[in-house]
Amino acid sequence: MAEIIKTITGLKPGQNYLFTLKAKNTEISAIDPPYESIRVKTPGDQSIPGTIDNNTFFIYGNYKSVMFTFEPTEDLDVKEYEYELYSDGLGSNLISTGKATATVFTVDVPNNSGASNDSSAQSDVTYYGRLRAVDTSNNYRRMDSNFWAETIFRHATYRKPAR
Repeated sequence: MAEIIKTITGLKPGQNYLFTLKAKNTEISAIDPPYESIRVKTPGDQSIPGTIDNNTFFIYGNYKSVMFTFEPTEDLDVKEYEYELYSDGLGSNLISTGKATATVFTVDVPNNSGASNDSSAQSDVTYYGRLRAVDTSNNYRRMDSNFWAETIFRHATYRKPAR
């Protein structure tokens, strides 16, 4: 039996991987049938994902949705981003919460979604949002407001167009 030592880099913690060895017979330039596959799971990690940079985190509102946009964290094992959207800057009136895998996404806004166009929408509605990264081992920052990616609430104000 031969011992093959190979270092594989770039694997994410807490994920399943499937490896198959394909042997090549160099004497006759033929490829032998592959051996049985090996399934491995990398160990999970305990590290908390990095913070979202406040300088790249913005939200924008219109009469029917709010858009979150930000630069991703530098962690390789980020699975998703959790967000919360509020109607007040204190974080007491939750409008929506959820998860997204993209760094730009929109959330429907129930308070203005009944409007058929921007002229029938409410005027001067302000939204507040925050988010945090969650990694493949489901590690994240604590839920209290001081640890949500150490991010202050960002806000977006939708102003009804003058007619």
